[in-house]
Amino acid sequence: MQCLRRSGYSGATLVRIAKEAAVTTGALQHHFEGRRDLMQSVVREAYERLVSDVAGQLPSSGSLRERVDGAIDAMVAGYGTASALGAFEVVLALRDDGEFSSQHLGIAAPYAAELDRQWLELFADSNVSEASKRIARQVARTCILGLLTSAASGLAVVDQHTVGGLKESVFHLLSPN
Repeated sequence: MQCLRRSGYSGATLVRIAKEAAVTTGALQHHFEGRRDLMQSVVREAYERLVSDVAGQLPSSGSLRERVDGAIDAMVAGYGTASALGAFEVVLALRDDGEFSSQHLGIAAPYAAELDRQWLELFADSNVSEASKRIARQVARTCILGLLTSAASGLAVVDQHTVGGLKESVFHLLSPN
């Protein structure tokens, strides 16, 4: 994951990963069928960590605004970890690889479902529809991923004002009209 973070997908070759992990390429090949298999493992582990990181930081009580603020902060922190960003790097790099893409959907689905479950539970008392709650989560997730990707490429910064605007938007999506 650190190699991905530092060198990107194209630079994270089996040889470089083996060298940084202080193992032989043969050892890697013993455990993984190839680079794609290794990358799937990286993505799976990153998603496990992401769910754990976000869940561990979600607020358990508070007003709707406090819970929105806490949930967005937890998502920014969780999605911004080296492991999560490394996984997103892999997914983007292999988006045109049909085999990886179809396997990725199977890998990602249970983690996405768990994050959805936690979100719905956190905002169960909101007087908007479940569909609106899911849309609010999708807006938050999409904006955070876009912001983090832009920040990683030097095009944006993750700052209080931007994150505050997202919090305000999600709060309004979860507030009854």
